[in-house]
Amino acid sequence: MGYIRREVPFGENEKKSKKGIYRINDSLLEFNYRFVAPYRSILELGRTATVMNLIKAHFTEYVGDCWEHLCRQYVSGNIIDGIAYNMASRWWGKIFTEENKDGEMTEFDVVAESIDKKHILIGECKWTNSEDALRLVNSIEAKIKYLPFVKKGQSVHIVLFLKNEPRNINAARILYPEDIVSSASLCLN
Repeated sequence: MGYIRREVPFGENEKKSKKGIYRINDSLLEFNYRFVAPYRSILELGRTATVMNLIKAHFTEYVGDCWEHLCRQYVSGNIIDGIAYNMASRWWGKIFTEENKDGEMTEFDVVAESIDKKHILIGECKWTNSEDALRLVNSIEAKIKYLPFVKKGQSVHIVLFLKNEPRNINAARILYPEDIVSSASLCLN
């Protein structure tokens, strides 16, 4: 029925990976299980203001999770800057650098390899009011050479998926909600 999805880090075998996590696939159901079901008793007592305060405190985080999922769907099978990409997913794991021999836990919100396997897209999703594109790009670039899934000779393309226009706008390829939504509406026509 598609209510649950299993996510594994990019590059992992979906059937064999032990790193998989399960997520609710429908954003309305996720909202219900995150904000309504746990507080059903409080709601039944008529204390809606208490629950609304909890929702307001965590709503941006919830929308951020939905935004990441939407961005991965946008990249999957799409052509971005003339490059056709395969299925996108998240990646998480340790990267080992000269400074940190024990490894540093790292996560990338969107990772997709081009269908011709010559390119890899690494994306960062932010649902915040203010960002610095240069800072985000520098953070990603500092980790690229340590990533286990980037193959020798692949061109890496950094894309930022942002809610609002950031500082240092020229530092990266940026996609906004209207870009994602307009693409979805084209698919429906």
